Amino acid sequence: MEFELLDLNNNSKKPASNNLVTQILEERASKTPERIAAKMCYDFSEQIESLKLKKIASNTYDELKNCCFKVNPYVCKLDDELLKYSLLADGRNDIDELKLLKTHCFNYVIINKNTLDLLRCFNGRNSILGIYEKYKNSNLLFFILNGDMAKHSWKVTSEKEELTLKNTNDFLLLIRLMYISKLIDLNSVNYGDTELKLNQVELFREEKNTAPKREIFTNRDKPKQQDKSILLLGSTPGSATIGILYIASYLKRNGISVYCKYNNLDVDYKSLKADLKKLISEIKPEIVGVSIKWFPHISRGLEICKIIKEISCNIEVVVGGNTSTIYNKEFIENDYVDYVVCGDGEVPLLKICKGEDSIPNCIYKKNGKIIKNSITYVQNDKNSNDIYLSHLEDILISKDLLYSVPYYYIYTGKGCLMNCCYCGGCLEAQKNQFNRQKPFLRNISEVRKDLIEVKKYASTFLFIDSIEMDTLNYHRELWKGIDLSNHFCHFYFYKIPPEEFISILAETFKYIYINVDLCSFSERHRGYLHSLNLVKPMPTDKELIEFVGNCNNYKNMEISVSLISGLPYYTNDDMKQSEAFLKRLMSYPVFKGAEWGRLHAQPGAPIVNSCKEYGMYSQAVEFDDFLKYSKLNMSEEIYPDVYSFKFPYINFNEEVVNDEVNKHYREMYALIKNKCQQVDDTVVYQAITYEEINIEAHKIADILKENGVGEDDVVCIIDEQSISLVIAVLGVLKVRGAYLLVNPDYSETEIRDIAKASNSKLILIGTGVRKRNGLGKINTIVYKI
Repeated sequence: MEFELLDLNNNSKKPASNNLVTQILEERASKTPERIAAKMCYDFSEQIESLKLKKIASNTYDELKNCCFKVNPYVCKLDDELLKYSLLADGRNDIDELKLLKTHCFNYVIINKNTLDLLRCFNGRNSILGIYEKYKNSNLLFFILNGDMAKHSWKVTSEKEELTLKNTNDFLLLIRLMYISKLIDLNSVNYGDTELKLNQVELFREEKNTAPKREIFTNRDKPKQQDKSILLLGSTPGSATIGILYIASYLKRNGISVYCKYNNLDVDYKSLKADLKKLISEIKPEIVGVSIKWFPHISRGLEICKIIKEISCNIEVVVGGNTSTIYNKEFIENDYVDYVVCGDGEVPLLKICKGEDSIPNCIYKKNGKIIKNSITYVQNDKNSNDIYLSHLEDILISKDLLYSVPYYYIYTGKGCLMNCCYCGGCLEAQKNQFNRQKPFLRNISEVRKDLIEVKKYASTFLFIDSIEMDTLNYHRELWKGIDLSNHFCHFYFYKIPPEEFISILAETFKYIYINVDLCSFSERHRGYLHSLNLVKPMPTDKELIEFVGNCNNYKNMEISVSLISGLPYYTNDDMKQSEAFLKRLMSYPVFKGAEWGRLHAQPGAPIVNSCKEYGMYSQAVEFDDFLKYSKLNMSEEIYPDVYSFKFPYINFNEEVVNDEVNKHYREMYALIKNKCQQVDDTVVYQAITYEEINIEAHKIADILKENGVGEDDVVCIIDEQSISLVIAVLGVLKVRGAYLLVNPDYSETEIRDIAKASNSKLILIGTGVRKRNGLGKINTIVYKI
């Protein structure tokens, strides 16, 4: 514990007299009333760490009882209806009293009404002691469940407490889970007043319903008897590509009976197969569409196709997505695939469901032959007005898993202007895969429909600015009139936005995760790669620092940077420059770290076929190469997440260069981990100004005078090391008395003996000290600051 009192005696080496101390206090209270007079620092790191580990000792409550926690302002409340489908609340008979929350730290929390009421008491000034005194005899049942979710991962772990407050240990268990659930943070200490403050925290304000009403459909969305029903699936655990929801919405509006399992947490083969059997048994689809967008999931996607055919050979299986488009020949030759949709899939899938013959963008089997139709349906700003989200309540199955979707990507356009050599979705790849010659920007009215439709399910929206647009005005118009203040936003910037746009983000959303896409921390390296047309235009160090500095002015946002490790032409000087620039970024609290994706082969990425020019080689070039790595992922007993995928890397020919680059990035990562990893704020300060301390000291002096204390009378003071102790001392000095500090850990007998031996006229006892009895006939006063 660190204690600091500003020097009232200036530079004088002589001890200050009582009169001089009180005179200087009066002068400073008059001249500099707002200046800090006393400050107390409390470090609770050991106690908080023990609490988190459930190492609750007999003295833990006494050590933490004066702590004041405050509700995390960045908690959003999700729609109550999601709880009806949540497996986390399965079997409970109090669902109507439960609330589903999500914090800005990627975890989900379920609490009951009693816990919600309790949470409101954590306003940053009420102590644990005061709150416990209110609830200790209530016999109320408190329930809290925390579902922790790793960023960019489908993995969820949970922990819960359900108890009544029989003792202080029960209360600490409740405090502990609230704390590790990120619902409350340590804010201050209160060694005086245990009475609860009336101004309880306002929690989870409901968003204003100012947005246009959802569209109502009548005739078109009624299935026709001859149309085939369809089930849409993703090939990856966790949430699938958002594209299958857009396709499902389009099919539904055009009269198709369509269902979509958007979020799938079946990560082992046995549960995957059981879930598919259950889905097909319940839905009885005539067609199943499988999205195979990303190449690591080729093997899993094909295994899903196989399981479907084994369940019923009469079901028609359709695959689509970037990877299946590139390798359409290999996919259509698979025994378990009937159709491959290349490029945009809305119109092709509608024609398949309607049993039509002329199907654009499609390769399919018919009468033992393979029919291949060209990619003629390419969405653009003219023909995509009918592509937006709708009918999600009817389309979505497995609603129990919707809460765990990390974010919903609201795409503002399709395609990309950039030709980054490492990206399988770059402009060159888009031309080859989707016949999309240039990207296009969606009409704002259609994108607004997406927001209105999905905001019920979403806690976090994802936006990307990879298309040439007026970022500021486009999004200002997009969000206008739609209250998103109870939602989070993840914004992925390919270029630095205007300063005003950062302000709009902060005002629109509760919390914002900003990600800046860079290829390298070295300005020279970025510039040189761009001069070779290997990467998109990159910001300068100055532009990045100005951007981070602007973001640092807002409390409700954080910044991270995405980079690629192992790119060509990365020199030793670049390594030094990168480390120096990283240290500059880490000086800003808003900067929360960087993530390097190691350069790996992606189907369609330009560098896969040109890496030899840079003294490099690729571990995958052809379909069979990518399939090999995909099978490695599928062979795991538990399907890996993005942190542990098996990727085919692009390496330097010289192994010594690979070793140097890998060592450098390990050191950079360690630097970030040590500086930017989230740490608990377990140090709090208690401070008081000259004006405040003078007013409170006068109150103590008045009490002393009323009790006959005057010049040279001795007053014993028993209190914890706190601001109130300083005030008591100053109060005694104001009546020209003498004070004697007594250790509050002394027994009552010892205190009584000290008071008698010192001929004390009065004992002042702080409200945080419990020893108030057994002091004989000595006059005692409990003082409260």
